[in-house]
Parts: sequence; C-alpha cells; structure tokens
Amino acid sequence: DDDKDKDKDEGKKKKKTTTKKKKTPGLAAVADRVLGKSLDKSEQCSRWMTRPLTHSQLCYAALDAFVLVAIGHRILKKEEETHGSRGSDDHLRAAEHGGGRILRGASPSSGQAL
Repeated sequence: DDDKDKDKDEGKKKKKTTTKKKKTPGLAAVADRVLGKSLDKSEQCSRWMTRPLTHSQLCYAALDAFVLVAIGHRILKKEEETHGSRGSDDHLRAAEHGGGRILRGASPSSGQAL
C-alpha cells in the first residue's frame, strides 16, 4: 500500500501547472492605442522570399518603419508633456547611446496618413 501511495504522490508532482502568458501586443495594436490609427496588415503573410518585392510589400514595410518612429515620437511628446523637456532629453540621450542616432531630429507628422 505504501508503494501505491508513493506512486500516486509522484503522479501528482508530474502534473504541469499551466500559466497564462501575457501576450505582447503587436505593432498594429500599439499603433491603434498610441496613434489612434489602424494598420493594414494584409501583406503580413505575403511571399516575402519572392523577389522582387511587390510595390504593396515595399509600402507595407516602409509603413511599419514609419509607424515605429511615429510611435516613438508620440511617446516622447507625452513624456515631455508629463515630465518637461528633461524627460525626453534623457530618452534621446539613451537612444543615441544605444545607436539610435537616426531618431534624433526625426519628427513625423502626427501620424494622420497611416
């Protein structure tokens, strides 16, 4: 009987507990939340390995890059409004230090043409 109880206890230990992982929001969700604009993701699953890329694919890729900069700009603007220019200066210095020099001076329009 002791062996049977031991087997039952070991079986209980082997059960995995399932934990829900928080899903990281995609670019479209962040763009919608931060910029209030939805992104057309129709090219996301297109044939990216086929060359040459289509005009639509090139526009899709360029838009993703533009939206990232627009989101960064909007976040820095909000940070500046909340903490004054000191907060955004700190973030720009951190970006420059991390190789993000290309972001300095980039100020896309309010993101109206997404």
